[in-house]
Amino acid sequence: MLKQDYNTALVLWIIALITWALFLYSFFILTTIKKEKPSLENAINGSWLLIVVSTQSLSILRTQLTPLLSMPLKAASFMSVCLFLTGTVLYGVFMALIIYRMCFFSMRAEEFKPSYWIDMGAAAISTLAALTLAVNVKGVAFFQDFVPLFQLMALLFWAISTWWLPVVIILEIWQHKKKPLQYRPGYWSLVFPLGMYSMCTAKLSETMAYPFLHTLAKTFLFISLIAWIAVFLGMCFHFFASVKKENSIENYDRVKPELH
Repeated sequence: MLKQDYNTALVLWIIALITWALFLYSFFILTTIKKEKPSLENAINGSWLLIVVSTQSLSILRTQLTPLLSMPLKAASFMSVCLFLTGTVLYGVFMALIIYRMCFFSMRAEEFKPSYWIDMGAAAISTLAALTLAVNVKGVAFFQDFVPLFQLMALLFWAISTWWLPVVIILEIWQHKKKPLQYRPGYWSLVFPLGMYSMCTAKLSETMAYPFLHTLAKTFLFISLIAWIAVFLGMCFHFFASVKKENSIENYDRVKPELH
């Protein structure tokens, strides 16, 4: 976007689409035919919503590339809309299962993983996908009547994303009252939803003329940046601590025969 190198973006989108189809259909088919399956309590968590995130990501980029494709706008927009609607339905299905798991099965502190933050992030990126469609299909006659619907769905997803915020924050605090705070790779799943919430709020403020949301978007921009820095520093500290520990073990193994 900064270099306006849309040809490279188109190539990357095609690669992403092929990869998405390969992983998504392989996952569902292999999960279906698998003989031994884990229980819902042990299997379902926020990481399932990466299916929604990837689908909505493809819709967003496809919409942005539509003016550059050598095909009618109606046909070019069709796939973006279908991807968005697919992601919307999948979000509803997986969220019903996740809420069912959270409400009707016991959950220990260690079972609340950072991936549950994707509950919010998936709704946030769905907001962005709906707004991107609302802006870009205005000149397409076939989808012109859908623009108010896309705007309404954007507001719906933003409201859901906002609703999830206090839930995951409180559960995160509850988790660390039970277990100490330490770096885990899964914490990158916390950074993404915060950044996406800032992005979709800014887009909602701009597209639907809600100026009061601009301050909220800026606030979460700084919060997500702080979260990114904290997780990055935690990753670096964890890496160097692991290297130091490994070197200490190697040194001990080397001098162990002499001690005996």
